Formats: sequence, C-alpha cells, structure tokens
Amino acid sequence: MKKFILSTVLSAAVLASSVTGFAAEIPGESLPDGASEEAVKITENIMGSILDEVYDGLGYGAASGRANTLIRQAVENKETDNYGYGILSAISQNAIRYAVTVTALAK
Repeated sequence: MKKFILSTVLSAAVLASSVTGFAAEIPGESLPDGASEEAVKITENIMGSILDEVYDGLGYGAASGRANTLIRQAVENKETDNYGYGILSAISQNAIRYAVTVTALAK
C-alpha cells in the first residue's frame, strides 16, 4: 500500500512539473536603453504570458492594456524590487511591439 501511495505521489509531482508552462522571453532586440537584466527578468515574470498570447494573435492594444495593468499593480504592491513603472512599462511595450511585428511579418 505504501508503494502505491508513494508511486502515485511521485507520478503526480512529475506530471505537474511537466505541465507547467513557460512564458515567452523578452527579446534582447526590443530592450530600451538603460534596461538592466534584473528589470527585464522582473518584467518577464509580470507579463511574459502576454507575449505568448501576442504570438498567438492577440492585438497590440489589448496586450498593451493588460501589461500596463499588471505592471502598475506590481509596482503598487511593491513587487518590483524598487524598479519603477517607467522602465518596466517601456520594456513591456517594446517587447509587445516587437512580438506584434514579428507575428505580422510571419503571415
């Protein structure tokens, strides 16, 4: 019985870890001047999944609005390691523009 429970728990853990999705990375070509690596990672954590949606067809306006809302909330909740809205928003907007352009050119 113990082996069955252990194997079930291990199987569930492996399955859960393999299902976890990874958001798209922010491309280096889209980074604004003065963007540190840490600021880019913070921005990826906040809005990276939106880039996946853009690559799947989400438009610039909707993606920009969602990203701005998420970044503003993260800054207000002090979840950005003292990086401000200005730089995080610039990083996300450039990444969204880049993703929209790449998606449009691929069609």
